Amino acid sequence: MNDAKEAETMANEYIPRDPRTGRPLVTGRRRRRVVDDAYRTGPGVWDAISLPDVLPLATGELQACEVEWGGQPYLVSRPDAVRALPRISRKREVETHQALVAALSDMKPEVRVAGLFALPYCALNQVENLFEHLHELLEDVDSSVRKAASNCLTIVAPVFPSATEETLRRELRSSVSIRSKAAFKALRELCLVWPVVVVVHLDELLREDDVALRTEASKLLPRLAKTRSAAVWDLIGWSLQDEAASVRVQAARTLATLADSAPRLAAILLETALFDEDDDVRSNALRSLNRMDVTGFRMKRLCLDGARDRHR
Repeated sequence: MNDAKEAETMANEYIPRDPRTGRPLVTGRRRRRVVDDAYRTGPGVWDAISLPDVLPLATGELQACEVEWGGQPYLVSRPDAVRALPRISRKREVETHQALVAALSDMKPEVRVAGLFALPYCALNQVENLFEHLHELLEDVDSSVRKAASNCLTIVAPVFPSATEETLRRELRSSVSIRSKAAFKALRELCLVWPVVVVVHLDELLREDDVALRTEASKLLPRLAKTRSAAVWDLIGWSLQDEAASVRVQAARTLATLADSAPRLAAILLETALFDEDDDVRSNALRSLNRMDVTGFRMKRLCLDGARDRHR
């Protein structure tokens, strides 16, 4: 009963978006309030800047102004105003976009960081050149900018999968840990909304020579296992035969899920996993047996062969 209510709630709150623009697709009556609540900037002192002052501050026309936030007076300047740009991006789309582009290419790192903070939300209205800047800022000379760019990528990738595809492809293979971790975090989020995009990336990653990279990619297979897709099933079957045990272990973790959603496929894959030389792979295979019908001749024979196997 609870599961049914959860599914109904998720269905009511799900917002289909265009993969190129990130804008919500029109599917009947508008749900603007849900969009705003689900995709907005975090609170901060920039929220206290009066709307007429946001653009002058963000462009440098106005150097600073005093605001009150949380009962305390603050002096805000250009970086704060850049963070406030999403507040006016709908009503003053062109000027906001120009101010954001200028901020992303500014000489001061703190201004570029502020621009990256505002980018995901302003991009819902105007995307031109924004993702080109993001692509470059991920390799910025300043570490704070690179970190902000990686965080920005994790936010925008699930909303703009097409626009960030090449950038994500590069970051997933980055030798810099913080960058690759952020990219894989983005890929995990994509599993929920655009699993077909994740499959494309995994199809490439699981062919890489780097075992660590294949292992990290294979960790996403359990998230995709519920997707009834032949492409996903191919990736799982392929990974169960990988030369690296770490990859096979992650693939074997999908068997319990497949036992419920695709039992005939799970039975076929079980024949490979049950006789694997790695203990963890076999353990995952055995767990999946608890969810499968073992009364058929083939499954009985498989269980008996497994019991006689030298690894048992």
